[in-house]
Amino acid sequence: MELIFKTTVILMLGLSMVLHAQPVKHKNGRDTENVIKHKPDSERAKQAESLVKVTTTPNFTYRYDIMKKGVIQHLDRDYTYDVIPEELNNALLLQGVHRPPKGTALEIELLKPATVYFFFHHKADGGYSKIFANLINWERCDYAPQYDTNNEGDGLKMIMYKMVAEKGIYKIPSTTEDGACFNIAFKQIKSPLKLTESHVKFDDTRITEWDKEFKIAEIKSKFDDKIQKAYFYKSKSNKPKPLIVSLHTWSGNYTQNDEIAQLCKSKDLNYIHPDFRGENWTKNACCSKLALSDIDESITFAIENLNIDTANIFVIGVSGGGYATLSTFMKSKHSIKKFSAWASISDLIAWYDQSIIRKADYAGHILKCTESEEGILSESTARQKSPVYWDTPLNKRSKSELSIYAGVYDGIQGSVPITHSINFYNKLLADLSVTDSSKYVSNNEKLKLLEYRKPLGDYGKIADRAICLKKTFKNIKLVIFNGNHEMLTEYAFNELIEE
Repeated sequence: MELIFKTTVILMLGLSMVLHAQPVKHKNGRDTENVIKHKPDSERAKQAESLVKVTTTPNFTYRYDIMKKGVIQHLDRDYTYDVIPEELNNALLLQGVHRPPKGTALEIELLKPATVYFFFHHKADGGYSKIFANLINWERCDYAPQYDTNNEGDGLKMIMYKMVAEKGIYKIPSTTEDGACFNIAFKQIKSPLKLTESHVKFDDTRITEWDKEFKIAEIKSKFDDKIQKAYFYKSKSNKPKPLIVSLHTWSGNYTQNDEIAQLCKSKDLNYIHPDFRGENWTKNACCSKLALSDIDESITFAIENLNIDTANIFVIGVSGGGYATLSTFMKSKHSIKKFSAWASISDLIAWYDQSIIRKADYAGHILKCTESEEGILSESTARQKSPVYWDTPLNKRSKSELSIYAGVYDGIQGSVPITHSINFYNKLLADLSVTDSSKYVSNNEKLKLLEYRKPLGDYGKIADRAICLKKTFKNIKLVIFNGNHEMLTEYAFNELIEE
């Protein structure tokens, strides 16, 4: 029986923890020598004591040092990095062995926001060239560190990717070839613009300036007389035009930057971006009765004040906006032609547990919006705010199209696991009493997606992304694509408005 051990490397206060493993055999038959040549930098260790944990499979000897000229590349070689890009100076360098075997897998847990740099040899890459070309959120750099420069050898030809990341767990797939020559470096983000869940692209709440052609509406709630604001654009056409209702993300409000807005303006389509009680950490937000009424009332405002083709009203959202889109599908009084939901939350009970595991701030938000006490989730309130538990309006939505999209890496490199989209799709089919099992996402398909994160068949592409799984039943569609926690904005917009 073969035993595989996982080793977690943790940077501790004032020291570098070095974990000794069995020597690794390479093709030349020589064992690596785990020779520690550099003492840890205690000051750097103090700065980064809670920055990162790295888990390797199989286990290796690892330690950390400061990224600076002359730093040793790997513990079992005398190579040093002699040319270092400026932005890598003083980064925390993970030093391992020179040529680990095929099948090496890495799990990086960031305990604070950081920029992660991953660099590897252009030939002895273990398959990383292909792996990173398909990883979401990693950007290939035009530069990379160089080692063994005095000999003008292959150490001059390195490839580097970087990722600006929130705290969370990130996995690097297993190498597909022997002898991957690589390093990882970490740099904590200390920008005044704190990188948290509310700063990722599709939950970005930074202040933005809206185009002057977008006006602000003030809409009074019929339930509590509160004023809800919304940005809107009125088509200049004399003929009725479609209305796009774009719903903000979990941590956003009506002022949040929205790429859909400019696309609507470019096509001269009516547009509204309601507030529906703002950020999802109060009892009146988070798809409450009041919040969903606010969305409906914003649509009513648009119908009464803009030149709307009422046969062509569309609702779209990503992340928390996808959550609101699914909820609007279930609860809205209006006749909506199409709904487009991306990276959606559907179950607050599940998402609370998932956010606890990821150590994400969203867990605290869920406690607040469900009025939970003493840190214990009120599951009854969470169900009331989770569309996966609601009754499906079968007759009302029989002619409405619902498209549900999720990036297959979401939940690993993003905040919402793909199971939220899959389970909601399956729930709708069950409510419709669908008996053809092939129309559902099976447990086997779900497990394969979660384990392998790759296409389960030839489903084509959306935009330039491979489709991993596609399911349809009548007017309902589920697409799991090669992506992360995101919306493919132009594709989503064009699909929404096409006849």
